[in-house]
Order: sequence, then structure tokens, then C-alpha cells
Amino acid sequence: MDRREGGTGSGGGPRAPLPSEVRAEVLAQHEALRSRLAAARLAAYEMLDGRPPAPALRDEVLRLAVEMEVHLGFEERMLAPVLAALDAWGPERAERLRTEHAKQRGELAAFVSCCDGDGWRARSFAERVRLFVVELLEDMAIEETLLLDPAVLRDDLVVPDQTDG
Repeated sequence: MDRREGGTGSGGGPRAPLPSEVRAEVLAQHEALRSRLAAARLAAYEMLDGRPPAPALRDEVLRLAVEMEVHLGFEERMLAPVLAALDAWGPERAERLRTEHAKQRGELAAFVSCCDGDGWRARSFAERVRLFVVELLEDMAIEETLLLDPAVLRDDLVVPDQTDG
């Protein structure tokens, strides 16, 4: 999808992106986030290993907060509506996605708040960041398995292996 949100439809207006296009963009964003998460985790581990606090941890957390907000916003604008329209479970999937995002935003806001002062220098901050990274990586893996699987997020309305209406 080239980080665009839809193309031009036959009526000249923007068309809704295909589920496969949304899936491809979310997966690309996940790969970029994994790099950011690795950098944040490394900075947290360095501090937990007893090295003096360096601005690297604060800087990585601030970068992560910005990238996560872009990603969460994309998923809410583009993925949640596709999920909601898929099947009877779609609205529940979309709501769970939004609920998880609200939790992640809350945690990121708390981290950013610590970065505004000296809280980012505490070992407890580094441990919270480390745990957040682990949880976020697990959440992305679950999302990729349960929501982004091509059998779930498909372009056609035909359900594979379906025998009746």
C-alpha cells in the first residue's frame, strides 16, 4: 500500500484498501517496530546491567512512543474496520484491538512522563521498559497469528473449505 490509505476507486474517489494491502502494511510496520523495540530493549538491558544511565534509553522510549502512535492510529483507521466487517466475530476482534491499544497508549504515556524528568534514570524504569518490550513483541506475534493470517484477513468473500452457505 506504500503507506497510503487506499487508492483510487472506479468512481474517482478513494477506494478502501484490500485486506491483503492492510495486512502487508501492518506487517511492514511490525518489522520496523521490532527494530525500534530491539534498540529500546538493549538500552534497558545496559542500564539493568549496572551501566550508568545514558540518554539512549530515554531517547529510544521517546522514539518508540512516536512510532507506536503512528502504528496504532493506522491499525485503528485501517485494520479495525476490515476486521469488523469480516464475519460475526469481526466486531469483537476490532474491539479487542482497540482495548489493547488503549492499554499500550497508557503505558507509553507513563513512560513519556518519566522521560520529562529524571524518572528515566531509575532501574525500575528500565525494567518497566524491558517488560513492555516483551509484552509488545508477544502481542504482535499473537496479532500476526490470529488477525493477520491470510485465512482471516482475505480479499475474497469465499471462505476456504466451506461446504455450505
